Amino acid sequence: MSMRRLNNSGFIGPSRALGAGVAVTVLLLFAVSAGAQDDMPRVTEPDVRLTGTGLDTVDIGANLNHRSELREQRPSFRSILSAFLRSDPEVRDRGTFSFLFEASLAGIVAQTEDGTWSTQWKPDIDHLRLGGVFPHTPVPGAVFRQRIGRFTVSEPSELVFSSRIDGIAFDIDMPNVDIRIAGGYIGLIGIHNSNVAMSFPDLAERTAGDTWFGPPRLVALTGVGLPEILGRQSVSIGAVAQFDRRVGDDLTPPEERLDSQYAYLKLDGPIAGGLYYDASLAGMFQQLNRPEEELELGYGLAGRLRARYFLGANDRHVVTLESRYGSGDVGPFDRYIPISTPSLGLLKSYSGGDLLLATLDYSVRPFARSPRRGARSLQLSVYGSPAFHADPTADDGYRGTEAGGRITARPFSDLGARLWAGGFFPGQTTGDDPEFIGRFELSMRY
Repeated sequence: MSMRRLNNSGFIGPSRALGAGVAVTVLLLFAVSAGAQDDMPRVTEPDVRLTGTGLDTVDIGANLNHRSELREQRPSFRSILSAFLRSDPEVRDRGTFSFLFEASLAGIVAQTEDGTWSTQWKPDIDHLRLGGVFPHTPVPGAVFRQRIGRFTVSEPSELVFSSRIDGIAFDIDMPNVDIRIAGGYIGLIGIHNSNVAMSFPDLAERTAGDTWFGPPRLVALTGVGLPEILGRQSVSIGAVAQFDRRVGDDLTPPEERLDSQYAYLKLDGPIAGGLYYDASLAGMFQQLNRPEEELELGYGLAGRLRARYFLGANDRHVVTLESRYGSGDVGPFDRYIPISTPSLGLLKSYSGGDLLLATLDYSVRPFARSPRRGARSLQLSVYGSPAFHADPTADDGYRGTEAGGRITARPFSDLGARLWAGGFFPGQTTGDDPEFIGRFELSMRY
């Protein structure tokens, strides 16, 4: 890795001071405000409402999500049963408080390489948050939102971070500008629910099998959104920082600690007719600290461009073209490392760094005009996605291509399913054989 070096005593102090400053700022903002974006997943509806009991603002429900997958000729099964309790009482017409508690139990059954079967049971608390939405503020037309506890937070570029955190969030929605601030800890999230694996210790803990919690990291986010500022074009800018909180003792210090900070920019809006786009760019500055070695600095870059074309009555046809880039150890850049592993909409997983990816996706709803909900929800999709290293001109620059198709349906509001099959055809220089992957997903609501 082409890293820049700096003496430890010259950087670690300011890095920690920055983290402390962000935390203090967030706490002060929480103390003088009340407001939070309601991140309640839609999968919690419909629900059971306790009317006639004096608790008619309390909702109780449950969700069941199942995934069966066949990869490398080995099947695996994953089922998650979650139950939730939610309350959204109004406060004398001045706003709405919200409370959400959701706990889950995951069962994971997989066939190992030697043909034996392994079974794991993983409990976790998915959400435990208290928040509020208050439209009556000193600023005309503004809405304050607040969350505290465990909730999901993400930044709009989709290049840096999207995960549950234990912390607080503060939002201000005004007619011409939106402000977002959030901060928290991700080290108490169940490792089976965590999508954060940045460093070698993170990966080692994930594969160990006996680790319960995700990597110990503090995360702070801030952002400003300018909706439809010019010709229905919207702009979002912001920054994200994470600080590795691994600790050891004099005999067994942490193998390494990785801190990183990011700045992002996103543009989105319509182009013409049914054609829409969004473009994002993110820059990374990281510090890798190993015992008895000098601090290593690195710089990374990531970008994403997507265009969608909606055609036909009720958007019957949708064509999506997307490209994504994450720098590798090429030229002035190092490997781009996002905080959370990105969701690329593919069966093949990539880390987001040292990557040049293109995807063409076409989907159609053949019965979009049907009076029956189940028929209208049926969607057929085909896609192809070639992948390269960040330097596609290198001898091993071509990684391979994934191609496949999906069948998706939600005949009822509380029942949905998807059948997904695809193949990955690696480049000749890799020496790997083609891989065929099948997946079936089922979601039920109670």
